[in-house]
Amino acid sequence: MRVWLIICCFFLVSCDQKLMDGWSELEDNVYFKIHTLGDGEQKAGDGDKIFAQLDIYGASGKLIYRNNLSSGALHRFNVSSSNSIWNKMFMVMHEGDSATFSMNGNKLDLAKLTQDKVVSYPEELTLAVKIWRLETHRDQLANNMKEAPADLELLELNNLKTYLDSNNLTDKFHFVDGIFVQYIKRGNGAKVQSGQSIWINYKGQFLNGKEFDNTYKRGQMLDFQLGKPDQVIRGFEIALSKMNEGDKVRLYLPSSYAFGGQGSSNGQVPPFTSVMYELELYKISS
Repeated sequence: MRVWLIICCFFLVSCDQKLMDGWSELEDNVYFKIHTLGDGEQKAGDGDKIFAQLDIYGASGKLIYRNNLSSGALHRFNVSSSNSIWNKMFMVMHEGDSATFSMNGNKLDLAKLTQDKVVSYPEELTLAVKIWRLETHRDQLANNMKEAPADLELLELNNLKTYLDSNNLTDKFHFVDGIFVQYIKRGNGAKVQSGQSIWINYKGQFLNGKEFDNTYKRGQMLDFQLGKPDQVIRGFEIALSKMNEGDKVRLYLPSSYAFGGQGSSNGQVPPFTSVMYELELYKISS
């Protein structure tokens, strides 16, 4: 299992030297080598989920971060069509592949990636990546159907799909980690980070348009710390983690990302009920 780590390069070489040494260029000043080929037949694509082991080495070859495989703590990455370095990296790998990537640390949000264990690293570093499991978007949808614990959940997923299709909404939304997101307004503020305190406004409705919650009408925004457990529904966490201050989005959430098989604690939202929200990230604490 450690063979793929041993073959990482831990010294700086010129761009030309890297190419002569068998590296491939992913983008400007980002290079990679595939060391072990897995059994996967297709590369990662938009909407796929990656479960990977990740080790990060500094310019001197010193290990500066490792997620602990022995405890089962694999990193999970969500591949999308955006032009980020992570998406480019995973789109050259199959399930079971191991590879190393060389780049300047400023190209990565290391604080987020390492959960603040490494805040920044403004020198060249090497990332050793092993994809243990690749779950395609199609497989995710199929698994959602297979794992439905009751006919009610299966019926809910079918009703949500029918609603989106019949209202021509599918192509207007981005499918992100199991939820459908549409931007209503783009803000000019900073991107929210896990651990920050934020203030949000929202309006919740059933698919028939009936409203069940509205902070605008109450005149009282919800404030909480993003990433802290049990603060808001999972669909909010996913959407807000990708939003900037001032952004406003429309969300369609299956119950698994909202109030689940138990329904809301106040009884307003029944079990296995998909909901729609308009969600606004009003302020990020400075």
